[in-house]
Amino acid sequence: MKFFALSIWLPVFFCCSASAHAEEKAKPIVRISVEWIEMSSSDATELLRTPRETTNDSDLRNQVDKLISTDKAVMYESKVTTSRMGKPSRNESVREEIYPTEYDPPSLPGTFSSEADTTPVWTSSSKGLSGFVPTAFETRHTGVSVEIDPSYDSETNTFSLSMYADMVNLVSQNKFATYKDERMKADMTMPIFYTNRFKIHLIVRPGEYLLVTTLTPFDEDGKLDRAKKLVVFVRAELLKVGG
Repeated sequence: MKFFALSIWLPVFFCCSASAHAEEKAKPIVRISVEWIEMSSSDATELLRTPRETTNDSDLRNQVDKLISTDKAVMYESKVTTSRMGKPSRNESVREEIYPTEYDPPSLPGTFSSEADTTPVWTSSSKGLSGFVPTAFETRHTGVSVEIDPSYDSETNTFSLSMYADMVNLVSQNKFATYKDERMKADMTMPIFYTNRFKIHLIVRPGEYLLVTTLTPFDEDGKLDRAKKLVVFVRAELLKVGG
């Protein structure tokens, strides 16, 4: 009886497994390009002055190419990910920045002189004080990270993209206090990061550019540079395996 049951269900099992494997193997490849292009705020405004009727922004991307060729715009950053359909992808180009978050203040040594010292203990000429001692640290990734989860609707020939992009730059150090004596110099600092980040859910046709968002970059002082914009484009392509 057991042999009879197995003889019935084994072919069904192998048939379903083969079908699922064939369906998984037949899934196409998706390639997604993300571009951050820096230009003046006036040029970015002019680019979007005319109302749009569709999500196809390939003509805008062609206009941006002209700005790049005349040095009015620059390709600030770009990322390309290629993965199987339905498989989330992550692309990172980062550096680990390890920095202190807590300090012990300068302290006196364990032995003391019997002679009176009228020098204020917090001046740079104080003798015997230790410098600021970091006691806790954190790590932050600087660079660019992109996460994309694509799906494709064959009936409408459109991609649905869930995308998260994070661009982090270490722009300066914030100095809170300084200790200095004849032996050493120790500063109490905290890093200042500048972040451009967006999280979107959008629909785009294969091969077409879509202007996703605009962001404000930082200037030489690490502050908002309102005279410039980062214009972000995305394009998704449907690829077949092989030639």
